[in-house]
Amino acid sequence: MRSVGFERDAAAHHPRREDEIWIAQRVITMQVRDEQRGDVCESGALNQSFSDVFASLVEQWQKQQTFDEASWLILPDVFVGSSSGIALRSLKEPGTAFIAQVSTMQKFQKSNNSVPGDIYINSGIVNTAFYELAKRLKGHAWEKPGKIWYESYLTLTSKSNFQEFADTTVSVATRIYGARSLEREAVVQSWAVVGIAAGRG
Repeated sequence: MRSVGFERDAAAHHPRREDEIWIAQRVITMQVRDEQRGDVCESGALNQSFSDVFASLVEQWQKQQTFDEASWLILPDVFVGSSSGIALRSLKEPGTAFIAQVSTMQKFQKSNNSVPGDIYINSGIVNTAFYELAKRLKGHAWEKPGKIWYESYLTLTSKSNFQEFADTTVSVATRIYGARSLEREAVVQSWAVVGIAAGRG
């Protein structure tokens, strides 16, 4: 909730129709997130990533953008006149935006004693995996990539982790498109980019 409140305040300083649409997208995705109830560690990062991914997909659908046409930015240009970054977050280049997320498990921010790893930073790993999948499948990301991600997300619990989600996306891709499909292979390759071996179980 902290992140959404911050984003709403940021957009209020420079209100645009695009900002209003983006906030509405976030509210919708959070309704689905609430069903999963994951707020800390990897489950929390999965929830945060879900909001980013599907907010971006709704924007792409509204503008009828292909993978190559989409900006893959969350609240682009919200910090007018700021040198902090080009957007609040970036799915394409997680380390370049205002919130400098990590993009691989090698840089995963681990919990420190009783303090959990930052879900907003670590969610960049899952964002990157989705971006890589969309890049491989091209076309409209809300179609095949979005379908795989959404169906996989609905199976998660408050204790789910990245590995479980990655394995689930492979299983979903296999069920929908086949064990030898390009879609399944694209999912496996996308997780490999971020350092997760998916679908080996």
